[in-house]
Amino acid sequence: MISLASATISLEQQPKQTYNLGDIIELPIKIIASQQINDILSIKLTCGETEIEIYKEYIALVEGEKTRDLSIPLIKEFVGKARGACSINYKLGIEEGNLSSKFIISNKVNIILQELTQSFAPGEKITLIGTALKENSKGINGIIEANLSTEGATKMIYSNLVENGAFTLEINLPQNTKAGAHTIHLYTYEKDSKGEIINNGSLITNINIKQVPTNLEIILDDVKLDPGETLRLKAILHDQTGDNMAEKVYFAIKNPEGEVIEKFEKTTDEYFEHYINETEIPSIWRINAYSGELSTNAAFTINEKKDIQIEILNSTVVITNIGNVVYQETIDIQIGEEIKKVELNLKIGESKKFTLTAPKGEYLIQIGEKTETVGLTGNSIDVKKFAEKTFVLKPFIWVFIIIILCLIAYMVFRKGYKRTFFGKKHNLGHNFKPVKVEKEKRITLKGNLINPTIPVELSLSIHGNKQTSNVIDLNLKNYKEFGAGEGGVKETLTKIIR
Repeated sequence: MISLASATISLEQQPKQTYNLGDIIELPIKIIASQQINDILSIKLTCGETEIEIYKEYIALVEGEKTRDLSIPLIKEFVGKARGACSINYKLGIEEGNLSSKFIISNKVNIILQELTQSFAPGEKITLIGTALKENSKGINGIIEANLSTEGATKMIYSNLVENGAFTLEINLPQNTKAGAHTIHLYTYEKDSKGEIINNGSLITNINIKQVPTNLEIILDDVKLDPGETLRLKAILHDQTGDNMAEKVYFAIKNPEGEVIEKFEKTTDEYFEHYINETEIPSIWRINAYSGELSTNAAFTINEKKDIQIEILNSTVVITNIGNVVYQETIDIQIGEEIKKVELNLKIGESKKFTLTAPKGEYLIQIGEKTETVGLTGNSIDVKKFAEKTFVLKPFIWVFIIIILCLIAYMVFRKGYKRTFFGKKHNLGHNFKPVKVEKEKRITLKGNLINPTIPVELSLSIHGNKQTSNVIDLNLKNYKEFGAGEGGVKETLTKIIR
């Protein structure tokens, strides 16, 4: 076989596996001529379909060898947009061939972050620590930027230097950062001497922003209520951006004296109902709500309500104060064509009865909006206070009656048990005669003395038997109120004593 090659061209040192823009590819070329060469040598960089001539020389060589130390600066002006898998090829005259194995030309930078906490609270600081390495495994000297976009907030960009591939970047989260998943876009780049970006890279990392309660609010359907109505309320818990949160809320309803009337637990946005008693007096009540470390309060007013209930029962009218204040008004009671005015002064819950009278017949009775036809009797058309006919003894009267019955029982017992008094006669050497002592008896009636015309005589005697007698003890508490004329009580009492 006959070799047609006139020279052999080879690289004394193969290119590295990966290069980044800004690097220099060293190409030490050796040319060995097997015969005299007089031709043009062309060295080309081939990356895919892109082919760039990087060296060209006219070679005049007799048999022997020649070396050339070529350098390929990977800059835009020299290599243009050559990227990816590349190789070095040559052409000498009509001969051409491949000088190198495949290698990579890249402008990419890989960002590697240290382990990052995934959840953060609004207002918290995020510290990003990592490295920015080119594909040739060398660190860049450039800039790294972080882009955090949040809904409803201005786009925020944070940046710092990258030195020898190492960087630290701090992101201060705004207090109103929306809760939920967020993405941080990291972008790093390296510039050449002209200020143009030659190598760059990006990374996306996800974080979660916690939902933090910042405001608790009590919502009342109505802040002014009438007795007998129902209070409807709920709580709303807002997070850092004003969005609603679902949490447990504890409530306490307090009366004007600060006493807790009712305590309950509800989830936010869930309504609770509290019935206002019909007799609840006009006042201001308060509601306290607690959720976590947040608390709030609200107030509602119970209105003044004047209202009465009217019942017509035949000739009797029953009027009851069903409001929450004293009812002090004048009402009209129409009996037939005649109107009678009745002044009312009813305490809360108090009822009063009235009797309607009129000449015998059927009459249309109208009191307010209450209308009814009833049969009445009487001398004239009138409205009178109802007279109760029931007789009810008060407790002290019962005590008095019991005492009287006990005295009567005692007196009956005494009458049935008579005791004889026996006196001894002593011989004292002389006869003992009974002595009569006269003494005036005074009777006091509540500070007034009545002197009887008949004096009472008291006599002491050792003779005779003890006899029972009737004694009256009379105590008059209201003696001053007795009449003083003829036939009055004082005169009657004086006659009795006489």
